[in-house]
Amino acid sequence: MPGADRRARRSVATTADLKEGDEAPPFTLPDDEGRPFNLGDELGKAHLILYFYPKDDTPGCRAEAQAFRDELKLFLGLDATVIGISTGTVQAKADFKRKYALNFKLLADTEKTPEGEARMFQPIAVTLITGETDAVLVDPPMTSAQTEAVGKWVEASGKRLRAIVSTHGHGDHWFGTAMLLKRFPDAKAYATAGTIEVMRFHGNPEFRAGTWDKGFPRQIPDSPVLSTPAPDNVFKLEGNEVRFVEVGHSDTDKSSVIHVPSIGLVVAGDVVYNGYHQYLAESGNGGLKAWMTALDTVAGLKPAHVVASHKDKNLEDDPKVIQDTRRYLEDVERALASSDNARAFYDAMIKLYPDRKNRSALWFWGAKELFKR
Repeated sequence: MPGADRRARRSVATTADLKEGDEAPPFTLPDDEGRPFNLGDELGKAHLILYFYPKDDTPGCRAEAQAFRDELKLFLGLDATVIGISTGTVQAKADFKRKYALNFKLLADTEKTPEGEARMFQPIAVTLITGETDAVLVDPPMTSAQTEAVGKWVEASGKRLRAIVSTHGHGDHWFGTAMLLKRFPDAKAYATAGTIEVMRFHGNPEFRAGTWDKGFPRQIPDSPVLSTPAPDNVFKLEGNEVRFVEVGHSDTDKSSVIHVPSIGLVVAGDVVYNGYHQYLAESGNGGLKAWMTALDTVAGLKPAHVVASHKDKNLEDDPKVIQDTRRYLEDVERALASSDNARAFYDAMIKLYPDRKNRSALWFWGAKELFKR
């Protein structure tokens, strides 16, 4: 069939799966004097040497720190700043620095999972649905750097971008929209009315500053809400229908998925996960059951391909991920009922899902949120 017959994905991730050449994930940590250190503040000022060590004042870590101390003039001559990072308290960093007269900053990574994994954001899959000449982009990313990369990727496809659509209102699925519309002025931005309502909540300057900008300081572009509903939640790509299917609550309220019936494609946003622990912070007060109902709606579309926004890029977009997501939620229900605290819940889920990635999502946005007192 001519028209919307090809699909592509781009992962723009800030995750634990870092390789040489990857962009460093954003973070804010207290230094040895208790002051917040934002990586974004330092980028572009000088070369940064971030070295990670297991524990303050152990023999190996002491020798490493002293070597950096003794050679610091060499690094400064190369316009490089040295910073050491490890787990532990701010006080332990201050004591270690003072004891050995260390002449560079130490950071305390105090936010860890029970196994010591740092808090990391989920990867973001951006989907380009292409026809012979035109394309639709689903779920633009969050940061300026991610959005710039996606813009170049779309241009390299050689397709004319006709629409930019968002499945739900979390900022990592639409903050880049305005930036992309400047680059592709002929494109239209679409979302459902419910998603637009949630977008306005997350884009509110006060909320954004205290949540999104706090985690990604000076990295998110201006993000006015520019999306509008498509008539009857449908538009066409080269004669093929692209449908918004409203599913209600998933990992947030007023979610939707994008359905392209001609190729059996569902771009599922955060309704479906694939290989990663799920965001559960908004799953209380009936949210788990509502999410399962949303999955029933997606299954009813009988898709041949299901693209999750938060996915392991090495896994196939197989429809079985709908049932995998449901099974995970059912296990969350059982683990909640049998656990007395966050750690017990976390351990129960890890035992069931030892291979799912980003355990920090389960700990920080699952266990600790669900067991808040």
